[in-house]
Amino acid sequence: MAIKTILVPLAARAGSEVVLVTALAAAQRFGAHFEAFHVRRAPEDMMPFMVGGLSAGLRNTVIKEASDDAAERAAGVRAVFDEFCVKNGIPIADKPSSTATTSASWHEETGRANELLVRRGRLFDLAVAARPVADPSRLRRSPAGEHLESMLLGTGRPILLAPPGAPKSCASNVAIGWNGSAEAAHAVAAAMPCLTTADKVSLLTSRRQEHNTKDLARQLLWHDIEALVHVFETGSSSVGETLLTECKKINADLLVVGGYTRTRARQLLFGGVTSHVLADADIPVFMAH
Repeated sequence: MAIKTILVPLAARAGSEVVLVTALAAAQRFGAHFEAFHVRRAPEDMMPFMVGGLSAGLRNTVIKEASDDAAERAAGVRAVFDEFCVKNGIPIADKPSSTATTSASWHEETGRANELLVRRGRLFDLAVAARPVADPSRLRRSPAGEHLESMLLGTGRPILLAPPGAPKSCASNVAIGWNGSAEAAHAVAAAMPCLTTADKVSLLTSRRQEHNTKDLARQLLWHDIEALVHVFETGSSSVGETLLTECKKINADLLVVGGYTRTRARQLLFGGVTSHVLADADIPVFMAH
């Protein structure tokens, strides 16, 4: 399926431009429209449970302050979006146009972020999101990580994770982390628009998946994709760490992987490739579950 619509969740002013740069790179490659989506938290959800014991007057004051804070945050994110579009000459559009291949729009709602991100994300071909900066060894997850996981598991759509710094290129030199799982297969299928337009495609795999990976390379030839197979040994490193090291060796500017190929319980207890990639990838990551 072609990628023609991209959802770009923006939660805060800080870090939004890097996500927008990544989204624009993807939109320009596919001739797509992207929508910046901001969720305002409902004032009631922003208040601590102790507020319930306050008088009506104090409660209303707290609600107003929470509402004002949400409005200020939304205005700050919107300002970053507007400035970015002006600086890059991106037209604002709410429907397809025959004169512009890449366009943008703004949308915001109020409510619970996880629920709204999943519902909205199901309408788009791809989502571009900030990579949560978190310690994968900790069981406690950041809100950004929770939102990302909800979208990955709940939308049925792929997600493109923006790196910490603005990427110089995206999807010209694509690496695929292949382990033969259903999630990896879904990621490869979803990433076909990237693979068919890439200058170079590499399949990264462990020794025990070598034969299966060569079969995948032969299948990709039917799509006119000539992929090179790179077999790695993990040694004392984790698979996730080795995967990112191999990406650096071949100068990949996009990594395609299946997300959460282990059960969630095992991911929480032992980590995994997904957790390591989420924490340490410094290139865009195309992920599907």
